Parts: sequence; C-alpha cells; structure tokens
Amino acid sequence: MHAPLSPPTAAALRAASAEAGISIDLDDETFERLGAFVELRAAWHQTHNLMGPESARDPWRRDVLDAFALAHVLAPDAPLIDVGAGGGTPGLILAITDPDRDVHLVEPASKRSAFLRSAARSLGLARVHVHRARWPLQIGCGAAQVVSRAMVAPAQWPD
Repeated sequence: MHAPLSPPTAAALRAASAEAGISIDLDDETFERLGAFVELRAAWHQTHNLMGPESARDPWRRDVLDAFALAHVLAPDAPLIDVGAGGGTPGLILAITDPDRDVHLVEPASKRSAFLRSAARSLGLARVHVHRARWPLQIGCGAAQVVSRAMVAPAQWPD
C-alpha cells in the first residue's frame, strides 16, 4: 500500500503521477486550486458525506491522480458531463486542471449539489454548471463526453 499524499508538494504529486505512468503539466496556481478543493471537500464531508473512506484518507492518490489519468483520454475540446458528481470527482478536478472546458456536474442530492456550486464559485470555475437532477438529462451542450464513477449502469449511457 502506498503512503498517503496528504498534503503533497507539487513535486511529490508529479512524482506520484510519473510512478503511476501519468504525465501531468501542473503549474503552481493549479496545484493551489487542487489543494483548496481537497480542503474544501474535507470540510464539507464532515457534515455531508461527500466521499468514501479511501478518498477521505488519501484524496490526492485516490481522486486527483484518478482524474489526471482520465484527462489523458478525454477529447480536449468537448464538454464534459460528470454524472453522480457528488463530491466533485472527477468533474471539479478536471475543471481545475482545464478551466477552459465546459463541465456539467449532474447530482440529484441537494446537499451535494450545494457543495458543488459552492466549490465551483470559491475556486473561480466559471465554466462549471451544476444540474440538480437525475440521469438521463438533456443538457443541451452538443456532443459531450460523459463520465461517472460507479453511478450509472452502462445501459443508461447515451448512444
């Protein structure tokens, strides 16, 4: 088992990414925003159950590196829809690392949607759109990429 990366330095995060076979280009501002996200989510998690125990113990390796891996397979110009966005993984993390991408976060729970809105606002993520709704949902953003972490059965994915 790996030692937790809480909180890592930018160099440690780059090294952990390289160890996992993921190359990242992480400037200081993006690293600081990721840290602010991790801290904000941990604070909200105390009362709103936003993540599982592994993510709570090691959010940098469990969630941030996971989102970095996903970023490598996404088309660069297509909007992203994160279904069951709850604690912001991977949608908010991807919005932090690519602030020019439109990211739609779909979450039916009101407390989690409130967290997503608050986090997007406090992190300055102007292209994040929170939808308090269940999937499937017509978002109207054209051709988009849809991601979900164990939330939507494959039969419910759009064609």
